[in-house]
Parts: sequence; C-alpha cells; structure tokens
Amino acid sequence: MSRLQLPIVLTPTRAELGSRCHRRHFLADILERGRYHSPSLAFGTVFHAGAAEWWRSASHADAERVLRVMHSGLSGSMTEKTTEQLATGMLASYVNDATLAGPFQSMGPWQVVSIEDRLEMPLGRHRLSFQTDRVLFNKDRGHLVVVDTKTAQRLDPRWERQWEMSLQMKLYRRAMQRVYDMPLLDVVIEGVLKDIPSRVRYYTCPEWDDATLDEAERQFIRVADEDRRLIESDTGIPIDVSVAEEIAVNQTATNYHDCFSYNVECPFRRLCIAEPAQRAAILRGEYLDIPSEY
Repeated sequence: MSRLQLPIVLTPTRAELGSRCHRRHFLADILERGRYHSPSLAFGTVFHAGAAEWWRSASHADAERVLRVMHSGLSGSMTEKTTEQLATGMLASYVNDATLAGPFQSMGPWQVVSIEDRLEMPLGRHRLSFQTDRVLFNKDRGHLVVVDTKTAQRLDPRWERQWEMSLQMKLYRRAMQRVYDMPLLDVVIEGVLKDIPSRVRYYTCPEWDDATLDEAERQFIRVADEDRRLIESDTGIPIDVSVAEEIAVNQTATNYHDCFSYNVECPFRRLCIAEPAQRAAILRGEYLDIPSEY
C-alpha cells in the first residue's frame, strides 16, 4: 500500500510530521510503512470511538459497547499498558466529567453540527483532509466551537504550552473558518488523562490572526510541494513504488532532533543509521505495510 497519488492529500497531523522530519513523514504517510502498529494510536482510536458514541447516544452502556468492540478489533496492536480495562475506566470518568462544549458549556444552548465527520478542502494545488471530533453551534451567539479530543499521559502546564505553536490546530482553525465562514469560532483541546481514575482538562487555542494562519497554510503547502516533487514523474503521473522507496530512504530531508521525540525511538532510525546503499533493501525486508485510516 502507498499514497503515491496526485493531488497530494494531507491531514494537519501529517503536515506537522512533515515539518518535523520529512523522511519520517514520507515513509509513514506516503509509503505507509512502519515496523509495528502504534499501540498509542490504536488506543486513541479506541477511546475516540467510545467518546463519539457517548455524544451521539448519551448512553454510557452504548459507548462502552462500541469501545469494547473497537478494542477487540485492534487487540493485535495493543500492549499490556493499553488494556480494555484502562479504556473503559477512562470512559467512565469521561462521561461524568466531560462537557459537550468544554469551557464554553455555560454559554449554551449548543447544537451538534457534526461528530467525527471528515472533510476535504483545497490548499494551493493540494488538498487538506481533516476530521473533527465534534463541532457545536450556538445560534444565539453565532458561535462555533470545534472540540478535538486528545488522550495524554499528563495534563500539566507543559501539555498546555504545546498547543500554542501547533500547526495541526492552526490548520484546523483555518479550515473551519473557510468551511463554516463564522466570525466567532474557537478550537478547544479536550485532554483526557490515560489513567484510572481519569480526568478531563480543556485548553482553548489562541485566536490566531490571519497572518499567523497564512503562515501555517504556507507551511502545509511546503510539505505537500516537497511530497509532490518527490513522487511526480516527468510525465506528470506518480512514480513507481520501487523508485519512491529509493527516494524515500536516500533523498528526503532528515532531522536527528526528532529521532527520540516523546522519548520513543523513531521506527525509521534503523534506516537512517544504515549505509545508504543498504537502506532500500532494509525497508523492503523489515518494514510492514501499515495502511492509514483515510
């Protein structure tokens, strides 16, 4: 599997990874390769499924059922730390503590516009694909709130500080401005602690001005432009996978500061420290096809 296709379609998360280390992004997001299925990402998918069902049905039993089914389906990606017990325990805290509109709940009434809908929009000659956990509208105030749920190991000031510079969140705000054309719009991070009992913490992103969002848009386009440059053949169609593999391991930009981000070794460091002539063979022999969700 791979995403050797034109136009380039990226999510905000993938554009952010491309800004951190383009080789890691190209291998994971374009060629869809990896050494293992990420337990953290799988667990996040499980919890999001339960949370989304809670807001759809307002039934703890239904939300837990959906969560258990999802966990069972992804059990091969789980570890002893990402258990069903942890997920259901977090969900129990979540249904008690989470509010539909987060810190803006008291400014209701709130109408649910969407839950886990995926949208696409053009950015430059590329496309931005994004999924919102929930979008809420207050008709009385003309206020739109976008809530993005994140499971986290800690919910402290350091956790909060990361969002002020987040390319992902800036792109969410720019996308929602264009899709809904609402003058009063807030993007809220809903942090859910990975622990039992869990807790919920809300952070409202800055009201970034147009110049800041223009900068984020240019950053997205730079990543997508580089992807296109690498995969587009002379005839204007995507190159073959075998050619893309050689390019990915030898011609992409790297950032050694990202090799141990979040205290976890990058799965592609094995390639980067190998001799260039050996890298493509290692990629083909040791790495799995890991298709993305979209």
